[in-house]
Amino acid sequence: MGSFSSRPSIPASSSLAARPVVLVGQLEAVGKRVATHLLPEFEVVLEVHSTSRARAELLKLKAGGRPCTDGDNVGTHNFSQMPKHVIFSKGYTMKRVQDIREACGGLESGICWYWTPSLPGEKLPNPARIDEAMLDLLAEKIATHIKTVMKEVVNAGSEGEDGVPAARKMAIKELLASVGTVKTPNLTTSLALLPLAVVLYILTTACYNVYLHPLRNVPGPKSWVAFPVLFHIARMKGIVDRKTIAFHNKYGETVRVHPSLVSFTSAQSWRDIYSREANMPKLDLVEPGSPPGIFTTHLPVAHGKLRRVLSPIFSERGIRKLEPIVKPYVDMFLDNIREAATSDKEVEFKGLFHRTAFDIIGALSFGESFNGLKTGEIHPWINVIFEMTKIMCFIQFLQENPVLWKLVLWSTPASAREQRKEHDEFVKEKIRRRLADDSKKGNGDFVDIMYSSKGTKDEMTDDEMSTNAGELVFAGSETIATACMGLTYWLIKTPHALEKATQEIRSSYQSEDEITFSSTVSERLPYLNACFTEVFRVYSPTQSGVQRIVPHGETRVVDGVVMPQGTRAVVHHHAAFTIDSHFHEATNFVPERWLPGAIDDPKSPYFNDNRATVLPFGLGTRRCIGQTLAMNEVRYIFARMLWNFDFDSLNPACQMWHVQKAFLAWDKGELWVRMKSRKQE
Repeated sequence: MGSFSSRPSIPASSSLAARPVVLVGQLEAVGKRVATHLLPEFEVVLEVHSTSRARAELLKLKAGGRPCTDGDNVGTHNFSQMPKHVIFSKGYTMKRVQDIREACGGLESGICWYWTPSLPGEKLPNPARIDEAMLDLLAEKIATHIKTVMKEVVNAGSEGEDGVPAARKMAIKELLASVGTVKTPNLTTSLALLPLAVVLYILTTACYNVYLHPLRNVPGPKSWVAFPVLFHIARMKGIVDRKTIAFHNKYGETVRVHPSLVSFTSAQSWRDIYSREANMPKLDLVEPGSPPGIFTTHLPVAHGKLRRVLSPIFSERGIRKLEPIVKPYVDMFLDNIREAATSDKEVEFKGLFHRTAFDIIGALSFGESFNGLKTGEIHPWINVIFEMTKIMCFIQFLQENPVLWKLVLWSTPASAREQRKEHDEFVKEKIRRRLADDSKKGNGDFVDIMYSSKGTKDEMTDDEMSTNAGELVFAGSETIATACMGLTYWLIKTPHALEKATQEIRSSYQSEDEITFSSTVSERLPYLNACFTEVFRVYSPTQSGVQRIVPHGETRVVDGVVMPQGTRAVVHHHAAFTIDSHFHEATNFVPERWLPGAIDDPKSPYFNDNRATVLPFGLGTRRCIGQTLAMNEVRYIFARMLWNFDFDSLNPACQMWHVQKAFLAWDKGELWVRMKSRKQE
C-alpha cells in the first residue's frame, strides 16, 4: 500500500489494539460494515465523504480540536487519541490525496496515508447494486485485507526508495481487486437487459401517471400525462400554447397537461393560485447561488425586499420623473416612420418597436440607450437574451430531470461560462458608468432608485443590482414591444377599430404637445384604452402564464381540484383569454367588448364575456410591478403615432402574422406596414 508521508514513526513493537483510524470514503453503507469488521484491532473514529471535509477535519485534529461530526454515522467520535491512519477509498486519485496531505502540512508524525493507486485487478462490483449479504461479504474482505496490510506496515518499520514501506507494496485498490469472488451479473447480460428495463420503467411510470397519480381524475390528454416528454417536445417546438388552447376547448376550464401540472382558465383559479392567501410560491428555476431577481426569485422574503426598493420607480411620482427620459426616444421612433413614409417605403415594425423599447428601457435602467434607433441595429447583448428564450424551454425540461440537469451543469463548456460572465460584466459596467455620471444623479431611473437603498435595511448588493437591472431590461422592453406590435397588426386588420382610435386621438387634442403620460388615461381616450385591453387579451405578452407549486407537506384546492404537495398549477393566459366558452368571437379583435355598451347591455353579444379572467399583468403580491409604467409608455407611443400617421396597408406576406410559435415569448415574424404622414386639415 502506498504511503505519502515520510516513514511513520511507529515502533515495530507497537500494539495494534484499537488503533484509531480515519476513513475517507464515499458510501456510508460500506463504511459502516468495514468499521465493524476492523474491530477490535482498529477503531474508526471518523468518516468523511469529500475532499473539502477531509482537509477541514484533519486540520482540526492537527490543532488538537474536535472535528465536525455532522452527517457521520460511521465513526465512534472518540478523539482521545490522535488517529494513526488515514485510509482513502478507491475513488480518490493520487492527486486528491496529495492535495489533502499538503493542505494538512505537518500532519505526518504517527500518521500513515494510504492511497489507492491504479493497479491491475478485477473490477470491484458497485456496492450500490448488490444485496445486503453480498455487501457484508465485500466489507468483511476489505477489512481483512486492510488489517493485513497495516499490520505488515507497522511491524516492518522500513521503506523503499520511493517512500513506500518495503514490507508490502499493496494498495487498497489491489486488495479490493482480490475480492473478485463476490459474484456480479455478467456485463453482457446486464447490457442486453437494459433496454427492457428502460421500457418497463417508462410503461410503469406511464400507468402510474394515468391511473394511480393523485391528479388522475383531472381531465386532459392521456398521452401527455403518460409521457411528459411530449409536453416538453411541444414546448421546445413552440406549439405548446396552441395545443393547450385546443385542450381547454375540448376538456373545459381545467386541464391536466403534464403528470404534475394542471392548467386552469377560470376567474376563481386566479385567486386560488396567485392571491396572498393562496401561498403558492413560484418554481425555483434559478441557478443555485444566483442573486434574487424581482421576476425570477421564488423566495417571498427576497421578493418583498426587492419590491419595496423598486416600487418608487413605478409610483405616480416616479413615472412623472421618467416621462422626460422616454420622450426623445419616441421622437426618434416617429422620425424613423416619417423617413419611410416620405420615401414611400414600408416600415418593418418588429425591429423598430424592439429598438425603441430597448432604447427606452436602457435609458430608464442605465441612463444610456442601446443606440438601436440611431444605428438601426439590435445590440448583440439583446440578441443573446432573445436566443435564451428558446434555450430556456430546453433548460426547463432538463431541470425536471435532476440527473440530466447535473450532467449538463457539470459538462458546460468553459466558453459558455465565460459568455455568462461577459453578460454579467456588461450589465455591471453599464451600472458603474451610470453611477459615475453625476449629472444624472436623482433623475429617478432604475439604477438611481436601486442605489438609494444603500445603508437601509433593504440594501441591494451590487450583484442584486446587476441581476435586477438585467431582468427589468428584458421584461420592460418585451412587454412594450409585444403590445405595440400586436396593436399595430390588429388595428390595420380591423379597419373600423383603426378609424375609431385615430378619430379619438385627433379629436381629443389640439396639438401633439398635449399628448403626455397623464393625458392618455382611459377617461380621455376610452376607445384607445379598450384597444389595448383587447390586444392584451388576444396577444398576451405572458402567453403561458406563471406556474406555482404546492409547498412540501401541504395541499391546496384550486377551483375544486385538490392539489397535493409538489404539484403545479397555472392560469394559462392565452387559453383563459381566448377559449370559446369565455368570449363571444373569442379569437377576433373586438375593442367594443370592453366599452359600457357591451358591459351593461344584456342584448349585446359580448354581455356575457368572462372579463374577470383577463389579468395579463397577474394578481396578488407578484403582480407585475411595471404595469403602470408599461401602460403609460404604450399609450403615449401609440397616441403620438396615430396623431402623426395614417396606416395605409399591410404587406400581403404579413396577413397571418398573428399565427406564431411561442417559447418564453412570442416568436414574432417581421411586420411590414406602409405608412403615410397625416394630412393636416
